[in-house]
Amino acid sequence: MRAESWSGGSLTHATLNRNLDVISRHSPRFADRVRQAAPTGDVELFPAKSDNALTGRYLGAALASAYRPIQESRQIADSVNVIDNAVVVVLGFGLGWHVRELSKRMRKTGVIAVYEPDLSLVRSVLEQIDHSEWLTDGQVVFFDDETDRAEIALRLDGTQAFIVQGTTIVEHPPSVRRLGDRHSTFSRNFTEFVAATRTTMMTTLVHSSTTCRNSLLNLDHYAGGAGIGDLEGFAGGHAGILIAAGPSLARNLALLENPDVRDKAVIIAVQTMLKPLLARGIRPHFVTALDYHELSGQFYEGLSAADVEGVTLIVEPKANRAIVEGFPGVIRCVGSTFLDQVLGPVASTRAPLRPGATVAHLSFYFAQFLGCDPIAMIGQDLAFTDGLYYGSGAAIHQQWGPEVNRFTSLEAMEWQRIVRMKRTLRQADGYAGRSVLIDEQMQTYLQQFERDFSDTPSTVIDATEGGSTKRNCKAAPLSTVLSEHVSGQSKLLPAVPAAPVEPDQARLQSVLQRVRELKTRTERLIEVSRLSSDLLDRMLADQQQAGQMQSHFSRMDSYRAEVEGLLDVMSLTNTLSQLGVFKRLKADRRIDLTETLEPMERQRLQLERDKINVDWLVESGEELCACFAECERVLQGSSVSPRTSSRLTAGALATFGPDREDTEAGVSPLASAEIDVGPVSVDAAAASGRVAAIIAVDMDQSDLGTARSLAVQFAGRTVLDCVIDRVARCESVSTVILLIPEGADLDLARRGGTRVSGGATILTETVAESELRNDRQRAVAVARRWSDTSWRGGIGGASVYDEIMRPQAMRRIMEKHDLAGALVVGADWALVDPGNEAGCGAIVARFREDPDSRPIVFSQSPPGLCGCVVSRAFMEQLATGARGSMIGAVLSYMPHLPQLDPIGKDLCIGVPLSVRACQHRFTFDTQHRRQMLTAAFSSCPESVHGFDAAQVVAQFEASSRSDPSHSRTSLPPLVELELTTDRAIQWYLSGSESVYADCAREPMTMETLCRVLEQLTGRDTVAVTLGGAGDPLIHPQFLEMVRMISEAGVSAIHVVTDLADGLTDAAQLCDLPIDVITVRLNADRAQQYGRLTKSDRFQSVISNLEGLINTRAERAGNAARLALPWIVPSLWRCAATLEDLKNLYDRWVYFLNAATIEPPPWLTLFDRLRASAINERPDELLQLNWPLPVVAREASRWMCIRSNGDVESDALDWRSANTVGSVHDRPVTELWSEVLNARHRLLTGTVQDQSHENVACGAGGA
Repeated sequence: MRAESWSGGSLTHATLNRNLDVISRHSPRFADRVRQAAPTGDVELFPAKSDNALTGRYLGAALASAYRPIQESRQIADSVNVIDNAVVVVLGFGLGWHVRELSKRMRKTGVIAVYEPDLSLVRSVLEQIDHSEWLTDGQVVFFDDETDRAEIALRLDGTQAFIVQGTTIVEHPPSVRRLGDRHSTFSRNFTEFVAATRTTMMTTLVHSSTTCRNSLLNLDHYAGGAGIGDLEGFAGGHAGILIAAGPSLARNLALLENPDVRDKAVIIAVQTMLKPLLARGIRPHFVTALDYHELSGQFYEGLSAADVEGVTLIVEPKANRAIVEGFPGVIRCVGSTFLDQVLGPVASTRAPLRPGATVAHLSFYFAQFLGCDPIAMIGQDLAFTDGLYYGSGAAIHQQWGPEVNRFTSLEAMEWQRIVRMKRTLRQADGYAGRSVLIDEQMQTYLQQFERDFSDTPSTVIDATEGGSTKRNCKAAPLSTVLSEHVSGQSKLLPAVPAAPVEPDQARLQSVLQRVRELKTRTERLIEVSRLSSDLLDRMLADQQQAGQMQSHFSRMDSYRAEVEGLLDVMSLTNTLSQLGVFKRLKADRRIDLTETLEPMERQRLQLERDKINVDWLVESGEELCACFAECERVLQGSSVSPRTSSRLTAGALATFGPDREDTEAGVSPLASAEIDVGPVSVDAAAASGRVAAIIAVDMDQSDLGTARSLAVQFAGRTVLDCVIDRVARCESVSTVILLIPEGADLDLARRGGTRVSGGATILTETVAESELRNDRQRAVAVARRWSDTSWRGGIGGASVYDEIMRPQAMRRIMEKHDLAGALVVGADWALVDPGNEAGCGAIVARFREDPDSRPIVFSQSPPGLCGCVVSRAFMEQLATGARGSMIGAVLSYMPHLPQLDPIGKDLCIGVPLSVRACQHRFTFDTQHRRQMLTAAFSSCPESVHGFDAAQVVAQFEASSRSDPSHSRTSLPPLVELELTTDRAIQWYLSGSESVYADCAREPMTMETLCRVLEQLTGRDTVAVTLGGAGDPLIHPQFLEMVRMISEAGVSAIHVVTDLADGLTDAAQLCDLPIDVITVRLNADRAQQYGRLTKSDRFQSVISNLEGLINTRAERAGNAARLALPWIVPSLWRCAATLEDLKNLYDRWVYFLNAATIEPPPWLTLFDRLRASAINERPDELLQLNWPLPVVAREASRWMCIRSNGDVESDALDWRSANTVGSVHDRPVTELWSEVLNARHRLLTGTVQDQSHENVACGAGGA
């Protein structure tokens, strides 16, 4: 009987079995649940009045059209574009006719996912209608209300290529009312699964070329080193503890410091945690790595073989070469199908693991391979717990460290890392019933883990104690895991089998010969493909000529036959370019499903498809040959660049769009640039990539506004001569253009047209003095005052590159000289690195690789050691003068244009760790810095002119260690004055006691202020903050005090206020010489503000703030213009304020380009260093430890003077009794020296075994 026919009798029970037997192939659990469902008498089936098919009712409602159910099913199918959607989700099975019609139209080239929760209905239908024939032919998967995310992933495994081609949801009209919103949970889970699958599939396709290149670069370790086969089951009967880098790691990591744990359990850590673990005395047995990107090399920088003794690196061959080169210990490679194909007859057995989406998945699969049971995970948040991306001590914190300061906290950088992906953020269920933030990528990883957990025979325990809720595993504190599975374990863990550290060189000779053979065969494949491409062009031109086409097809057959003899390299090429294979499959599907094509039209589409395919094969083959050539060099002992770069990746991006960066997840930063620079025209200059160096020369004033001279001597030359000579040695620069002010020194003007030793021509261009010194430059200088030792991190994101920009003049000069880009360097950067590895030469070369898509190229070198290249289009944007037109602002988080941090993109040149982590400023812009740098290089006055950045840093830090007094300043660079402890409002952030409840002191007198200022007069290197425990605006003599401070000649004045009372008049405030106003908001809603302050002043505070903003805009003539004062709303990050953090931060960064997130006020500067101090505080929110160099640097900069004249010994602690004396009794210089000594004792007493760090106060000062 045909499925749609009706003979008047009921079908037998055999029909149900036939249907369910077919369904169980793709949906076994669903089929079992249908079998177990109770039969229902509420289903009535009967012949349709027109179609020769069954129709029916369920609970009185129609299941299909009573007249024409087949025609109805065709109309439903007509509404679906099966060409653009290879996956169709059908809500409601009904009688199944519409599903059958969709299946027929998709022709086995897609997947149909059917959601039907009424199992009794399904049973009744399948008992009476035989759908087994078409179900056998198609790929139909069934789901119901018991389907969770893990089952969706399990049932649709292997369909990823279909999902990426498009997914659509179709409602079955007769089922809509019956289902109501029952499908909401399924639809949400399915949508999340599709998003996760798309992310994973895009990563695989986009990175296939990088995967192959990295694998080939690691062939020496793979073929000549150790695998993991001898480790299988070696830890059977022992617990495995997997350490990831999530924020919650701070809750329980200390438990692993007990050496007994390592003796009885296997400790496996992700690579980002290696150095933080070693620093705490925790030595993992294994470290896992699979990251594509060269940035991962930083996780091993500075490690020695002794440091990693007893630690084995487990690496997937697709990991970046920088990882295996950087790890100084035993390396074991996981099996690779691709490399086994490459090795062919010389391959040896390598045990594989399941491919991991992230390094944490790799750790899990490896623990299973070892036989660990149970497997406990810590730090595996898979969510942004407490608004944090990483946990304390994460390696990235060392990289961010130089940027951290009063206005750019580590907490703010963590939050920026999260909201840079704000488009995919959502709330999810978290640990202990708390809601957590999660993004699409983490959702992908969570789903994969949940599926893995359901498949493993081992007991899986989530001991993270934070983050997202994870299904299919137990949740327990790590202390419980250790007590139940480790402490009571009587058997010690066996020793890890020995493995060689270096590859077997003898074996690598046969591998080298094999690679050379493959390269030769690939070259022939390329040649045949080019011939085929030419032939396809002729076939497209001659398609109407039957005789010629017959000859062409005969020639093509001969090419095809030759390619069949090259199938080994053809397979490798397809692996390299999985995107090309995917595009062919997609094109084949489109051609196959387009029913209206005439034969000639179909043939033409097939020829065009083949033309695209062979052209892609040529490009892929060339890439593979380049990879083989690099592999040869590695096998011969030469070094190659680990940098990921591929033309195929660029093609993949054109297909899928920009990808995301998460180095720990194995997803590398792909988009070269997402920076919005407005419309860009491609001109001849851009095409040629012409670049000249441009230096703005102000002989008497630095870029930060301090008095200095470029004529002073350094190592036998003037500072300006040092800069010019160094830049001229840059191989990529043939012209150095000096911007000199009108009326400049004649000797300076005569430099135009001369050549220097490096061969570059010196040109001079006269500019107005207003183009060198103006309001924009003053605003940038203020923004940089608290971050002047870092490349970025100023107010509004201001960077060192903003200091040296004169965009109005430089834009004009770039146009005049027809430049695509300008290498901009500071006029007092006498130690700038011209080199091609990590200096200006590398910057220019990177820009020239693709000048159209790189608006800026820069590095993370400390100020003074490397310039940046700016494109002409980007310079035009900078010339607008808007607050957001600073380079640092564009490279920072922008709420309206969130993007990944450019430090992980091709815009940023990698520099050595020693340079990147350095927290000094190498510019000759103050008397103290000139003296400090002169002293540091006095032992090498000639050779210093040839030093690169790494050598400069090494010599300077060696000098600082031998004589710390060189880097100490006689006066503090940053002074905070507490004018009063009075406040209009009190902050209640934790409990019933206000933040500054015990800080009552007499207001500062004019006499006290005078005693301080008389020692600061004329010190344009000192910035003053008016803050402390009270609100300075309340002080009755605030106006006079501000004017007095300004007249003392300080570099900047910063006021911290609640803006709730006192002098809140906007016009008066803007009349004062105030450079920065921090407004303590802590809330984004009146209700929340009321809870925190027990007041109703929120609206008045916002009104005062708006008045300040509007007054500044009126005086600047443009609300968007870069102007003073900087207005910076702030929030103390703690449990009481976390709920408003996102909106507050986004709102004010969007409107003002500036906002701060600060640690809670009960954490002093030194508390931020000590984990124990953080854990003792009353706030249950996870807090961050700041890296030691950051705390040491800030401790060497801040002097805090209380309203009564007492000077703090700790920094930023207005409540303690620890003082070193009073300004009434001792000179400020003497007190400052005592402060530095006291803080040095605190640092060295708090942190043990810090011989590898320079902790001397003063090392990061002026």
